[in-house]
Amino acid sequence: MKKIYMGLISLVSLHYTMQAQHQFQGVNFGDTPNPVPSLSSLADLTDNPPSLALGIPEISVPLLSLSGYGGSRFGLQLSYNPTGVSPDDAAGEVGAGWSMFKGGVISRKINGNMVDEALQNASSPHYEKNVFDDEYYYSLPGFSGKFKIERNIEQNTFRIVDLSPLNHVKIAYTRQSNTATLVIDSFTITDDQGSIYYFNDYSSAAVYDSFYEDKGLWGFEYKSAFFLTRITGADGVETANFTYQKSTKYDTDNTIMLYKSCQLQKINTASGNIEFTYDYDQALEKTMNDPYSIKKVSLNNFYGKVAEYAFDYSYPFPSNPGDATHKRRQLDKIRKMAGQTILEETVLLYNPPALTVPEDFPFFKQLINIKYTLIH
Repeated sequence: MKKIYMGLISLVSLHYTMQAQHQFQGVNFGDTPNPVPSLSSLADLTDNPPSLALGIPEISVPLLSLSGYGGSRFGLQLSYNPTGVSPDDAAGEVGAGWSMFKGGVISRKINGNMVDEALQNASSPHYEKNVFDDEYYYSLPGFSGKFKIERNIEQNTFRIVDLSPLNHVKIAYTRQSNTATLVIDSFTITDDQGSIYYFNDYSSAAVYDSFYEDKGLWGFEYKSAFFLTRITGADGVETANFTYQKSTKYDTDNTIMLYKSCQLQKINTASGNIEFTYDYDQALEKTMNDPYSIKKVSLNNFYGKVAEYAFDYSYPFPSNPGDATHKRRQLDKIRKMAGQTILEETVLLYNPPALTVPEDFPFFKQLINIKYTLIH
């Protein structure tokens, strides 16, 4: 009996040791509805577009424009949406409330308790043919929209439901051979002019919520967003391609994967390219900020650099700060540069940040002024 008793103690100790190993400290975006912090505003902009009637102003700052084959153009601009600045919203790569529309992306919003394709092993005791309820938001040069994937439980078949039918696009996907569920590898979107947009690159996130642990899925990795890699016209000729900076981030013990990032590095056309430079701040990991921020963007032709913009940020705390996770990246200045010389400067002013947002004033921390200065 003594040996059995000691064995039970060992098993109990092992159980609690494993539970302790499964404690995840700080913010993990893979457990949230918007697993890529810099893309969370895309859902807000799609579901709540600028409307004076609803009190949502249209605020945008045009930056660069690049021409492509067949008269196509690729513009780069910043847009601000005050619906994305609550304490529950993460600050993206250009600051809270701001989005930089560049290239194209299909992001996803996780609805319910579980990622749609989480149950990939039909022999697992937790397996079921779960209902798919996630939503996908796409952004392309000139338009945006959303769709979802509907699962027929009885037949285990899947179909795309277009939630923005006025865009007149055809959405298709390629899938893995897994028959237990639908695991998507890539997407294509074809517009009504015959142009095809290929989404072959992706970022990844991992889940560390107790819900997944109970189902034996702690640490499950899934594709958090799909990124535009090339565009072809109706004649099949490539009009642009897109290259990405990729990295994998681990927790402090270098064994727990936090996420795999996929930041746009260059937009390439026959006329030149737009290039993106990022800063990475490890101290911002597990906070309500994307650890990557856009430092500058530049337009280049075959002879050299044509134009460049740099961005200045601050990290203000709310008026009643708690811990470091409460601070948010704030875009303060946009500077047009010529080498080290500042040609133009745009200063952005905001209401003071607040830790809590009154229900009757949901856009408490919002942009209140843009001051433009021509220096040279």
